[in-house]
Amino acid sequence: MASLDEDYYGLLGLPFESSVQEINKAYRKLTLKFHPDKVGPDNKIAAHMFQLIKLASETLSDPESRAAYDALYKARISQKRKLEAMDAGLRKARTDLEAREMSAKRAKDKDTDTFLAAVQRRNEIDRLRENGLRKAQAAEEQRRQMAAAKVDEAVNEAWKARRAQVEEAASVMDCTIRVKWKPKLAAWTAPTIEAAFARYGKVDKVIINSKGKPSAMVIFESVFDAAAAMDDHLAQDFRNLLLSWAGGSRPSCLTDVPLGDPRSSAPSANQTPAPATTPVPAFAVAGSFDDDYEMITLMKMAQAAAEKAIPT
Repeated sequence: MASLDEDYYGLLGLPFESSVQEINKAYRKLTLKFHPDKVGPDNKIAAHMFQLIKLASETLSDPESRAAYDALYKARISQKRKLEAMDAGLRKARTDLEAREMSAKRAKDKDTDTFLAAVQRRNEIDRLRENGLRKAQAAEEQRRQMAAAKVDEAVNEAWKARRAQVEEAASVMDCTIRVKWKPKLAAWTAPTIEAAFARYGKVDKVIINSKGKPSAMVIFESVFDAAAAMDDHLAQDFRNLLLSWAGGSRPSCLTDVPLGDPRSSAPSANQTPAPATTPVPAFAVAGSFDDDYEMITLMKMAQAAAEKAIPT
């Protein structure tokens, strides 16, 4: 019985136009290969092939059976070709679709690349702009600092020059502080007094009252050091001392000169510093200490002699 499930021509290895003689020859050749006596009765695959070859030979050797099989075979071949044509069309459509998708993807990738390149250019421009701005700001800050440094230098130089003028003009009396104390509360000596005042600057001399009174004159080398000590008269080291300017008041040469940083403490053109006041310690009683006129007079005389000795 003819069947479309098997290709008899293919089984026999023959073309569609083969003659009966060619069919019988091919059959005899294949039966020798798959005959049970040749391969053994237990070889089921060979036995199945033997039956198929036998059926193919019987079908194609009989004219009527072959005509019926050929009709079915041609229909199958035609159907196969149609399916192959359809498959080819589908493959072509699929290929075209894939090509269009690939082209669209490339176009999209190109647009994406173009967009990314634009973003990168914008980022680079922003980066360069920020770098330029930072460099400009750094340069401006450097110029500002240089200008400020020049101003500071000029102020410092002017300050130093003014202080030098004051130092030159200051008398011994201007550099001297008078100190008094109450013996019952503290026993001050020249060394202890010098040690207490030394942290403000170089102490040139400490003169204890020659009459044995509890008082002394502290002579600084610099009028500014004397002023610093006076401004700090409430310090713990001076708790038993009464400080006052030897000349009776703050030296006039210090009126418009700052003692500290000239940029922060320099008075304005219309500002005059208030004279320093000296609070009286708890032990002090008005009139309890006599002014040491003898020491002040001697200092004034020594100052006059020093000025007279300077060649003009």
